[in-house]
Amino acid sequence: GWNFLASGILALGLLIFGRQILTLWLGEAEAGASTDVLLYLTVAYWLLAMNVVPHFILLGAGRIRLVEVSNLVAGFVSLLAMYMLVQNYGLVGFGVARIIYGVIIFLNIIYLVGYLREKNGKHST
Repeated sequence: GWNFLASGILALGLLIFGRQILTLWLGEAEAGASTDVLLYLTVAYWLLAMNVVPHFILLGAGRIRLVEVSNLVAGFVSLLAMYMLVQNYGLVGFGVARIIYGVIIFLNIIYLVGYLREKNGKHST
């Protein structure tokens, strides 16, 4: 819960104030060119940040193969997406591909919830 709250607040701050931060940091011209990429990357890395705790819980629970396979699949799919999207959308394509990676990795949370429900069900009976 704390991970979700902390990463959500930071991501929301970047989504709301990202253009202003880029303008102060890089100037108006570069901020205008970079704002879209920042927004996509913010969403992508928010998805990944929410998966940090589940990632390590799954590793600690011995679900190493699941983590390994999900990372390999997400990496392959995002690499393929980057190849296809960058040709048409430029740097924004990289951001979208990272979101795709984040969504695939986010599926680990769904698996973790099911695993914990099953584990808790076994102990309560």
